[in-house]
Order: sequence, then structure tokens, then C-alpha cells
Amino acid sequence: MIMRAVVACLLLVLAGNVHGDSPKVQLLQPRPILVEGVQFNLVWNLIYSNETTYDPDTKLYSRVLWEGTVLGQNEVDLFVENGTLRQVNSISEIVIDERNAQNIVVESSVTSDFASVESGTQELFLVPGAVTILSPIMAIVVAVATREVLYALYMGTFFAALIVSRYDPYQAFLRVLDTYLPQSLGNIDHAFVILFTWFLSGLIACISKSGGSFGVAEVSRKFAKTRTSVQLVVFLLGFVIFFDDYANTLILGNTMRFVSDALWVSREKLSFIVDATTAPVASIAPVSSWIGFEVGLIQEQIDLLLLRGEELSGVNENAYLLFLQTIPSRFYPIIMLFFQFFMIVARREFGPMLGAERRAIDEHKLVRDDAKVVDDETQSALMPEEGTPLKWWNGVIPIVIVIFLVLLAILLTGRTTAVELGLPLTAENIFGNGDSYASLMYGGVTTTLIALFLYCVKY
Repeated sequence: MIMRAVVACLLLVLAGNVHGDSPKVQLLQPRPILVEGVQFNLVWNLIYSNETTYDPDTKLYSRVLWEGTVLGQNEVDLFVENGTLRQVNSISEIVIDERNAQNIVVESSVTSDFASVESGTQELFLVPGAVTILSPIMAIVVAVATREVLYALYMGTFFAALIVSRYDPYQAFLRVLDTYLPQSLGNIDHAFVILFTWFLSGLIACISKSGGSFGVAEVSRKFAKTRTSVQLVVFLLGFVIFFDDYANTLILGNTMRFVSDALWVSREKLSFIVDATTAPVASIAPVSSWIGFEVGLIQEQIDLLLLRGEELSGVNENAYLLFLQTIPSRFYPIIMLFFQFFMIVARREFGPMLGAERRAIDEHKLVRDDAKVVDDETQSALMPEEGTPLKWWNGVIPIVIVIFLVLLAILLTGRTTAVELGLPLTAENIFGNGDSYASLMYGGVTTTLIALFLYCVKY
């Protein structure tokens, strides 16, 4: 009897060593704010003891508890396909139908009865769904009321920070000043956009001073002889400068306003055509400055799903190809482009735009009497000097060069990155890994210097 007891104890000890203790749970911080009644995922790291061994067939059992209620659970193999211990686990489709601060507990065990369990606690903050739209609504309200974009952006940021700081206005005010604004200003991609816009503004000034804008306007008059035709020309040129909405707005608006002004197209209508063409075209173009940002976001989510061991059935793991597959479903830009074309051809207006067009035609007023426009001194500074030849190529050459250089830079940076990552040199890999922000800056700086040379020689 004594021998049997000793043998039994030894077997239990050996079984415990083989089965091992449950790995510790280290919860990863989820989104700072969650919405009540909306599904979310929890992800956590698994930390193992160096002295513990596990049977290759060991299962890992996990569950999420909230106030004693099981919100979700799963069962996975402790060892992944390559024979190493699982480092990350997750449970998806968790729903909490309560608001404000809520504590949840994640338990992980190598036994189905959770006899040997490790746990981690996380405090979540949940808000009603309607609260999440307060920030954009406030930004729109302030923009309409004050007609100042910076005020509107700040108020929108403040209200978003108010939600993140759990409705504490003092903390929200401080976080906007010491966190959100500095992080945004210090973002290298934002810096590239600012520099590109700065140099492109200089490019437009050089084109205007060299007479290029007026030369393009003179050539365009051959095709834009009526109010309808000039609007169509602006609309179609929006498809030519497809690589960036900033570039499209700056180049197209400043180049074509001389022609549209001569045919008494209101500045409101010109602004609408330019703005409602630039973003939609850039958002559905296979190559544009939007791709770098969007593909990056898509790739982050793909990597996160793969890290969690999710099966991406029917989903392309290449972010660029997945981006291209979404283009037919981008209903707003597609509908907006068709809407513009129909309104121009049908010569129909409605709402405030009808009043603006009637004012331009009947009273020969391109802008409202109370409109804030660039002062005459600034406009006159961009006018070419007397005797400057108004050559169209002084306007076209820089634009063609900037388009060519930006595309070339995207190709070169994309090829370099693809080679470094060991990816096949396919079109999707090259364009998908191109640095669009840096490419815009390279093209903007180089072309500005070329436009400055054309201005100096006045050829």
C-alpha cells in the first residue's frame, strides 16, 4: 500500500511537470474609448515560466468575465504550427451593454475546468454611440458659424479629447495642448504634406509670375468659349492631376480661375468643381498620395488579424490589392463625379449655388460683397511683369514635371522598400510600398526650382 501511494504521488508530480502551470496574462491596452453595445476585441500576451514544460497536445482555455458573466471564451492549441509556444491570444465579438467605467477579467488556463488559472484585469470606458459623432458635429457647427477652419478644427479636437479623458474638460484641454497637437505637428508625414504644400505654393507663384498661368488661360480659351465648356475643362483637368488632392487644388484652381473669371463663372462654382473633383479622383486613383496612408492602415489591420491567428478567408493579404478591390465600392467619390458632370452638362443649379451663379451672370460679381478674398496687393504680387511673354509651356512644363517626378519617386522608393522586404517586384508591391509623402516633397522641391529658372529666363 505504501509503495502504491509513493508511485501515485510520483505520477502526479510528473504529470504536473508535463502539464505545467498556466501562462500569465498580460492584457494589451484596447482602444481608450469603447461604444456600448458594439463588438470589440481583447488581445493579451502570454508569459511563461522558464521552469515549466508542456505536453505538445496541451490546450489553452480562455474566457472574458464581466461582473461574473462570461462574455466570450475560446479554446486553442498552446503550441502553434512551428512548434513554439503561443505568445498572443485574443477573444473577439465581446459586447458590454453598459456605460462609463467597467472592469473585465481575462482568465487563462491549461485545464478546461480552470483549476489552475492566471488572470488579468482591465478597466474599460464605454460611451453611448451618439457621443462619438459630437466631435465632427461641433467642428462643422463652428466652421459654419465662424467661417474659420482653425477654430473648427480645434473645437473638434477638444470634444474628441473630452470623450477620451472621460468627460473631464480640464484634462481634455491639457491633452490637446501637450499631446494631440504636438504629436500631430511632430508627425513626419504631416511635415511632408506641409513642406509639399509650401513648395507647391511657391511653384504656383513662379508659374504665375512667369506668365505661365495666363499662357495656359489663353490656350484654354480656344476650348472654353462658354460657361459650360470652361466648367467641363476644369472638371476634366481634375482627372489629369490625379496623384494628389492638394496639388490638384493648388494647380487647377490658380490656373483656371483666369479663364472662368473671364466667362463670369462664380468663384463658388469654380471652388466646388475643383474641390469636388480633387478628393474623389485622388481617392479612387490607383496611384495617389492617398494610397500610402490608406494602404498603411489596411496593412496594420491585416497584420493584427494574422497575429491573432485569424483566418483571412476570401481577403487578400496584400494591402495594395485589397485597396484596389475597394475602389468599386467607393460610392461617394464615384457618385460625386457623375453628379458634377450631370450638373455641368444639364446647366442646372440649386440652393445657394443658384444664387451665386445668377449674381455672377446678372451683376458681374464673381464673389459675394461680404466674401473674404485675397487682397489686391497679394494678387498683384503674383501678376507677371509688363512685357513678360505669356507662354503656355511656362505653366505646362512644371506641372508635367511635378507629375512625372512624383510618380518616379513613388516607383523608386517602392522598389527600394520591396527589395529590402524581399518582395517580388510586381506593380502592386512597388506602388503599395512607395513613400508617397516623401515623393510629393521631392517632386515639389525639384519642380519649384525648375519653375524658378523659367521665371528668371522668362522664355
